[in-house]
Amino acid sequence: MYKAIMAVLVLVLLSGCFKKEPPKCSDEETIETVKEIFAKNVDEIYDGIPLIAIMKMGKKGKIDFHLPKKIVDIKDALPVSYDEKIKRRECQATAVLDTNDTAQISYTVQLSEKDPDQFYVELKFDFLQPILQKHMMQSFMGGAL
Repeated sequence: MYKAIMAVLVLVLLSGCFKKEPPKCSDEETIETVKEIFAKNVDEIYDGIPLIAIMKMGKKGKIDFHLPKKIVDIKDALPVSYDEKIKRRECQATAVLDTNDTAQISYTVQLSEKDPDQFYVELKFDFLQPILQKHMMQSFMGGAL
């Protein structure tokens, strides 16, 4: 009887060791995925901003200032929260953009329900607003900011 209880106890303890979790916020694969998401979606985000669309129309598709097109580096990636039930981490980090701007970014990393060896990353693009405003103002003021 004692051996049977010990065997069950060992199995219960070992089953906790094999529980999958999403990658950490600072995991290299997570960071690269965040960079890819930004690069693949940034033009669509810009096209959805009315002022940029109007400026492009007036300039034959070109604008007078450089918009960030990629994230060059991600630093200080830290978890904000973790939801054990749905296996999702909320993360914050500092992004260095190709315009030399830095911004606090937020993203989530979550395990796939169908395949626990895969994960999803969702990047929130709200950090772009102040950067775009700054670059637009610099353009309007002739770079005086």
